[in-house]
Amino acid sequence: MENLLIDIGNTSVKIALSKGTEVLEVNKYRGNDILKFVENFINGRSFDVIVVSSVRDTKKGDFNQLSSSCKKFVYLDDQTKIPIINKYSTPSTLGSDRIAAAVAAVDLFPSQNCIIFDFGTAITIDFISDKGEFRGGNISVGLRTRFKSLNHFTQKLPLLDNPQNISDIGGSTTEAIENEIPYIRISSGKNDNSVRDIPLHPEIIKLGFLDYIEAIKKSGHSNIWPHLTTESKENSKSSVFSKWFNRYIRNNLSIPESKVFHSFRHNFVDTCRNSEIPEDLRKSITGHISQDVGDTYGSGFSLETKYLAITKLKFEVNIAALFNLITNTTHL
Repeated sequence: MENLLIDIGNTSVKIALSKGTEVLEVNKYRGNDILKFVENFINGRSFDVIVVSSVRDTKKGDFNQLSSSCKKFVYLDDQTKIPIINKYSTPSTLGSDRIAAAVAAVDLFPSQNCIIFDFGTAITIDFISDKGEFRGGNISVGLRTRFKSLNHFTQKLPLLDNPQNISDIGGSTTEAIENEIPYIRISSGKNDNSVRDIPLHPEIIKLGFLDYIEAIKKSGHSNIWPHLTTESKENSKSSVFSKWFNRYIRNNLSIPESKVFHSFRHNFVDTCRNSEIPEDLRKSITGHISQDVGDTYGSGFSLETKYLAITKLKFEVNIAALFNLITNTTHL
């Protein structure tokens, strides 16, 4: 007998009719009347197994009536028995789509390390070890979500559909939007707000930062500043570097004591204000805690929205002179 696989994604619902590992038929639906769509597809038929995977705000009880159309009904969630070891620190928040992909990877490539890419409304990249251990991964916005964000938060940028081809360098506005946004990820800090993604300013890219990163990777280093030693038993790495920096600008550049390493952040915040960047958006970039409870609702600003804010910032720095300094420097 055949099985019925129901994948409820953020954008669409997919139903697949399968027999063993063979997919016999696939139907897609975009809308909210999911149960009616499923019932019309079943149309009185019976199945060995019906499996529901949902990333929407649904629960198992919403699909109880499907049990009468099969010998076994499975609603995939963190309580479902699966043939892998889930090492995710918050299993209740792990999407069922990621669980299903991990189980499939183990079945298709047993005893092998696997990286799983899933391109949907969100892009997920997950890792499962050769021992069948799901270790987690990354979640980012999908192309359609990026395009909607750019169109919604700007007045002139168009709403694009998924491109057939992507150029290395955007020679038009459309191509520029379709290309990826380079960013830095801060994975730890003083509080939850410290953990964030910060898009690179175009001038940083112009200075050759991405080329520098590639060179560091090729040389086998895991730290992007491999020659910067900031170890201390008493102080954090950032504190040690900050103190060294302050001493350096006093002794070598005769900069007054009123200016310190932290002045960079003050200057950045002032530039954001003068560029009319909204306070909550600015705090999402700097990692500051908002005093407004309402700002904690939702998942925060997208990378694209932050990037548009970053590109508005103009600094009175002679980039050409700085570039010559960097290219002529032989020691870090």
